[in-house]
Amino acid sequence: MSGLCPFVENFVRNVVEGSSNAGICAGIISVSDVRTGCLLGLKENGGRGDRFRLSIPYAGQHITWEVIFNSCYPEDPPEIILGAEDDEFNPDIECLKNYCSWDPANELSLLFTLKDLLSEYRSHHLSRLSGSRLEFDYNTLFDNSEFDSDDIEVYVPRKNGCSTGPVRFLIRLNVDFSGIPEYLLKDAPGGEVVALLLVNYKNLDGGTVYPHIQLSPRAECLFNMFGGIRLPPFPLEGCLVDYVLGVREQLNRTVLSIINGFVKRKEYTASFSANFGSQLIEFDTIAYKQITCLFEWQDFRFLVYVDLNLKFPQEQPTFTFQSVYHTKADGTPITRVYTNYPYSPRWGGLEMAARAKAFFLTTIQNFQKESIQEGSNL
Repeated sequence: MSGLCPFVENFVRNVVEGSSNAGICAGIISVSDVRTGCLLGLKENGGRGDRFRLSIPYAGQHITWEVIFNSCYPEDPPEIILGAEDDEFNPDIECLKNYCSWDPANELSLLFTLKDLLSEYRSHHLSRLSGSRLEFDYNTLFDNSEFDSDDIEVYVPRKNGCSTGPVRFLIRLNVDFSGIPEYLLKDAPGGEVVALLLVNYKNLDGGTVYPHIQLSPRAECLFNMFGGIRLPPFPLEGCLVDYVLGVREQLNRTVLSIINGFVKRKEYTASFSANFGSQLIEFDTIAYKQITCLFEWQDFRFLVYVDLNLKFPQEQPTFTFQSVYHTKADGTPITRVYTNYPYSPRWGGLEMAARAKAFFLTTIQNFQKESIQEGSNL
């Protein structure tokens, strides 16, 4: 925000911080080319800028609009100059209610005005779908009330007065992230957790379709922990609504799997506590990814570390046995790692813990023997 005069800076700060409220917004509105236009106001505003350009995310790309305040008349609404590619876009001023009733005391006035303008901009591009195959695809998205007009942005470029391509649909998938454990996002960037689908058509008749998932930084951080998202190819002669609903279902299943994994790890930890009591000496109380137990068998003491990864219960825990008494020549403790033992992801936590206990009992003797043979006493 540096370089802006104070009354403009307040408007712009709310625009940037409220980017996700301006449109579907797979990105942040950015500010550039700050400058001063009113020479008479140089002294009053410290020589700082009252006009600038906004780069606004829209339908998978950025559009650039120029905003011009007049620091000599700070109570007046700004002029907004659209890009050269938008020369056919002439919104009805009466539809821009927040602009018509501009309130200089409300620091959200510019954000609300941009929302109104983007709504009209979306309607303008929708009108270019009229009579095309893509108009049918767009309308089918609303047949089962899964989406509303605020969930979709459309961009149809024109050249020499004719609509061309590629045509872009950006669709908010409305995935429910509310049950995601907080610890998974504690180091993620700020902002919303949002998943969008960008569908690129070759032209208004459809043609080749290129789908692409767009995630907010926070959502991208989350899914990357679990291997990311791979979209299926768009089927030949496929229907847009079927594909969109299929992708949303895929993401909802992934989110449900993430939540279920956390619940199952917590259940597994509680079952270990019930089975082993005081032999369980430590466990992870945030992500429930590790358990530490101390056992004694025939005067032989050893630790067992239980590691559960984020794909539990589909992937079984890793058991690491560590002797308390014996070390290798380099001084490191004697350990054995076990990843292949009786296990089923369909078992409940209590059965998993009971089976683990049975495995420990059948493994202790061999581990003790190997520790004595390979190591030296501490």
